[in-house]
Amino acid sequence: MSIQYTSDEQLTFQYFFTICDKTDQGILRKDMATNFLQASGLNQQILKTIYEIASSNDKIFTKDEFFAALKLIALAQDGYYPEQKLLTQNIPTLLPQIQGYQHPIYDIPEEQMRKYETYFVKLDKDGNQTIKGKHAKALFSKSGLSQDKLKEIWNLCDIGEKGHLSKGEFIVAFHLVLLCCKCKYPLPTRLPDSLLQLAARISINPRIRLESNQNAVPQQRLGSNSNLLNQPRQRLGSDANNGIQQVQNFDQIQQVIEPLNANILPGYDQNEMNSMRQQINDSTQQVYKMQNQFNEFYQNNTLLNKEEMYQLQAQNDKQMND
Repeated sequence: MSIQYTSDEQLTFQYFFTICDKTDQGILRKDMATNFLQASGLNQQILKTIYEIASSNDKIFTKDEFFAALKLIALAQDGYYPEQKLLTQNIPTLLPQIQGYQHPIYDIPEEQMRKYETYFVKLDKDGNQTIKGKHAKALFSKSGLSQDKLKEIWNLCDIGEKGHLSKGEFIVAFHLVLLCCKCKYPLPTRLPDSLLQLAARISINPRIRLESNQNAVPQQRLGSNSNLLNQPRQRLGSDANNGIQQVQNFDQIQQVIEPLNANILPGYDQNEMNSMRQQINDSTQQVYKMQNQFNEFYQNNTLLNKEEMYQLQAQNDKQMND
């Protein structure tokens, strides 16, 4: 049985699995899994049905079985009676709500970004707004993460495979290192939209002060790992933030939007939406790569112009002395 999960589901389910996998063996004892899943608040009969569908063993839950159980719990919380066929129908749902546990959030708080900027300034000794691999490795290795994990983070953040990290890329990489080592967050297979756009925005204009970013308006989509809707943002060059009421609950917004997507938008399909989202991310990365190439060209051209000016100055000085 092939079950397709959204990127948010994969990250959240992996995070919940890591929390439950106390022995780090890649499997869960039945009692460990059931104790966790009971925090969903579903009645015992519904949970029993979910266990029977998802698990093929009375003693353990594999990772795939645990993921399937979480998917069924999310569907049950949305009002569906758990059935095996639901797992392959790609029904849009909210993430499962497990009492006492939060979904992983990858966005970077403003205060944390300022700390990352401080480290960047310390490492960027020549002031060229980039960090070389050896300097980043020396810092990130202090986290205790394996070299393979650090390499994965580097490959995620070194957009365009330049061999160095721009300011925005360094901030995102440092954030992922801390999330993996301190919070035990799973490493995404691709950067979440909010982090990708943050890296691009800061790297295009690396000299902006991060503490002034509250006036920026990152293009964020519903359904990504973000709490941006809980923070009212002012539009650039306007007083549009005045009089706007703060959104209290992001899940309430999804409860309204998802049914609209499913029932009103013609041809709405979760796989199609995921494909479109991936295309947009690929386009963003391509534009970002072109921007990096332009910056390198600009820097090289500036250096050549400076060298020519020095040569002309030297010739003038020599003529004056003669």
